[in-house]
Amino acid sequence: MNRLFRRLPMACLLSFLLLSSGAVGAVPVLVTYPAPAGELPSADYAVEANGKPVFVYRADVLHGGPASFASFDFSGTVQVAVTSQRPVHSAKIRPNSAGISPTVQNKTIRFELSRPGQLTVELNDGIERPLHLFADPVEADTPRPDDPHVLYFGPGVHEVGTTKVRSNTTVYLAGGAIVRGIIRPDEKPVGESFAKKKTYMPIFLIEGALGVTYETRCNVTNVLFADCDVIHDLGIASLAAHVSDSGTVSSLRFENIRLEDVKNRAVRLWIGKGMWGHDSQRGHIRGVVFKDVSLVGGSAPQWELTGHDADHRVADVVFENLRLFDKVIRATGEARFAVNAYVENLRFRPENRDR
Repeated sequence: MNRLFRRLPMACLLSFLLLSSGAVGAVPVLVTYPAPAGELPSADYAVEANGKPVFVYRADVLHGGPASFASFDFSGTVQVAVTSQRPVHSAKIRPNSAGISPTVQNKTIRFELSRPGQLTVELNDGIERPLHLFADPVEADTPRPDDPHVLYFGPGVHEVGTTKVRSNTTVYLAGGAIVRGIIRPDEKPVGESFAKKKTYMPIFLIEGALGVTYETRCNVTNVLFADCDVIHDLGIASLAAHVSDSGTVSSLRFENIRLEDVKNRAVRLWIGKGMWGHDSQRGHIRGVVFKDVSLVGGSAPQWELTGHDADHRVADVVFENLRLFDKVIRATGEARFAVNAYVENLRFRPENRDR
């Protein structure tokens, strides 16, 4: 399968931001990357790491933008200073699991990092015009530009139009690289499995759904989403499998997920006819596990499971250690579950012994 290996900044901002974390090195190191010539900086923020300027990019987004983002690599500890062009009355560093309490002086927010992480800085109790900060581990095992299995983008601006890549190709973006265009697979899915054993961690979902959604014309199996923070979700659902075509989604796992702010649905497993579907027949959803999923903020969202009909069901779904704030959920009646007649073998662990 194709892999996107490393790193922002990119010219496009997806509906979700996805990076992988790594180990902290023993020797303190700080690496920053200059922007390509002519790239305009964000008008909202300036960032320094250990007193060294870090270029801040601007990204147009669907809601609450523009957003800004910056990145650097480090090991050891790093002192971060974020200066806003707007007045700052308060600042919050997300995700909450990072446990960072910044200090604010005039328009500057300061905090220390002792491990890599992907963070969002929000001002004045709002989510508009945020700063996404990618404090990555120092890179190791960089792919070689001359490797025939690597599509390598070095520093600079790359206008690629539509570029196709074959299976087992690593798509690599070096620090300071901007890629504008579309990168897509050069071949159609073949056989029973479109995706196997993909692990994304951690992921910050700004809006939309984390999961397998729509246009499911091929079977999708053995997919794992682990160690994810959903900081805001303004879309249909935070964790989802949507089947609007004839494929089957199976062996789908969500593990160690923290939901901070969900407006509509926390979970949606849905089979039906939708605007993104192409096939006349519907598929199936089987074997979905939600383990150690916690709602840690916001209101009480819905948890929806909807099968299409008696022959196209949602089946074999397990919620293990599902927590709404400090409460463990052991039955559908203990939260806002909406489950239709075409769902079978829905289980909770630990079980409710009082039923």
